[in-house]
Amino acid sequence: MLERKIDIISIGLIYSALPIIFQLTRLAFSILSDFIGRKIFFLLNGVLRVFYTLIYYFAFSPLEFLFGKIAEGTSSASLWAVNRPFILEQNKEKWKNLVKMRIFDFIPEALGTLLAGFLITFLLYSNTLIFCIFISFLSIPVSLKIIEKKKKGLEIKELFEILNLSKKTKLFKRALIIFFILGLSLGLTAYYVFPLFLKENGYSTEAIGIILGIQVLINGISLPYLTKKLNFKKIVIYGAILYSTFLFLLCFMKNFWVGLILILLGIANGLLSIGIEAVFSRVATNNFAYGTDVGLLMTTFHVGRTISLIFSGFLISLFSFSLLFIFSALIFLIYSFLLLHYF
Repeated sequence: MLERKIDIISIGLIYSALPIIFQLTRLAFSILSDFIGRKIFFLLNGVLRVFYTLIYYFAFSPLEFLFGKIAEGTSSASLWAVNRPFILEQNKEKWKNLVKMRIFDFIPEALGTLLAGFLITFLLYSNTLIFCIFISFLSIPVSLKIIEKKKKGLEIKELFEILNLSKKTKLFKRALIIFFILGLSLGLTAYYVFPLFLKENGYSTEAIGIILGIQVLINGISLPYLTKKLNFKKIVIYGAILYSTFLFLLCFMKNFWVGLILILLGIANGLLSIGIEAVFSRVATNNFAYGTDVGLLMTTFHVGRTISLIFSGFLISLFSFSLLFIFSALIFLIYSFLLLHYF
């Protein structure tokens, strides 16, 4: 977007559409998947991934990039509407297997991020997008081979009961509030913020890819160790200390130290991921509608993230990155305190 002359405020607004589109379609897909099964949505993700990458290839205006974000949000929603429910339906070790799913999510993402920095340098952005289109096709045959358990069809009456928040437990309602606060915090540093921050600190495209790739890799490979060694209380406390400390340090550090801190942030993100999956494993308890429960829980998270993303571009433009990082860190401490208090 920067290469195609889109300004920072417009970039923030374009990205703010992603979480809300993602969550609206995700909730709809989650409900549908409880009726008709998960497999079709894994397949839809692959098809839409090809489609939105094509949009980005031809996009040059803010409106065209916005259409790309809408397609991207719908694509991601079709995957995340069903992956956690699919795992929860398979066996009894729900928390451990959700964490394993995140490992298989983070490690390939890390490798892709590392590779992207070099591809963009040698192939330029447009040709890298063509490369991504070919990779996206690979998920389609894999999706066709998925075997899922036969589902007990839900009746409309049951669906409305599942969606009725007044009938949810106190813990479920508290989780909705907690996820909203988390969304506010993470939205301030989501998507474009760290790459742009690194760029302003003099890092090349390859270096940005390496730093963010290693960050995600550390996130992924730390999950099994942290899950085995730490209980839930320590995971939340250590995560709060590390995440807020690293963000505060970013306000004062420059150049080399910025890259190092962002790499180390992968450990904090690992703790964060484990904590989130622990909440899902405890709160999403409806055996016949895991998809709907997970979709409802994430709705407030993405509402919060949308709100903070709307303001992120303005905050960077008016006050630089420091205020963004301070707000994110303080809100994250509030989230951690409530998580520890209620769970």
